[in-house]
Amino acid sequence: MPGVERVEEDAFWISPLSQVTLPPSLVYIGDYAFGSTSLAQVEIPSSVTVLPTGAFYNCPLTKILFHEGLREIGTEAFSAKYVDSLVFPSTLQKIDLYSIGSYYYDENLEIQCQYVEFKNGSDPLVLEDYCFYYFRKLNTLILSDNIVSIGRYCFAKSSIKNVVVPPRVSNIQWYCFSDCDSLQCVVFPEGLA
Repeated sequence: MPGVERVEEDAFWISPLSQVTLPPSLVYIGDYAFGSTSLAQVEIPSSVTVLPTGAFYNCPLTKILFHEGLREIGTEAFSAKYVDSLVFPSTLQKIDLYSIGSYYYDENLEIQCQYVEFKNGSDPLVLEDYCFYYFRKLNTLILSDNIVSIGRYCFAKSSIKNVVVPPRVSNIQWYCFSDCDSLQCVVFPEGLA
């Protein structure tokens, strides 16, 4: 018997759902499919290649596990408010975590995430605008060698202390590290033109 392959958009929107096990047969999650539920933990199977806009929007996630195979994370796909660490797979090619209009930019917001790591991959990876904006507790940032572009305000107002710019980065957008009050050291790759 085949397993569930698709969870359509808004499927569980604003439901009291507090636990979910996503099957390995799942290949598609629609926009806001699990948005505004009570999910605290989720594991994204390797069969899912795109985590779309709002997939786990406004969920009180404390843990989110990504597997190899995931290629794209859409705008407001999940909230990092209560997550301690985020480790992204080597297959990731694009991450667009937050939008400028998001409620995440509230000056009083305390995003708990302290650790962000991107695993080295072979495909170019783009960090879109505002990805880790206001990550005020972020103290460890490990950027992968396949990152080619870092968007506007990507790490602005975060608490990172050290940044090693990957060798393939050709573009660091405006205000990328703006208002990073704890930033002490930035290491650029050799031969940067």
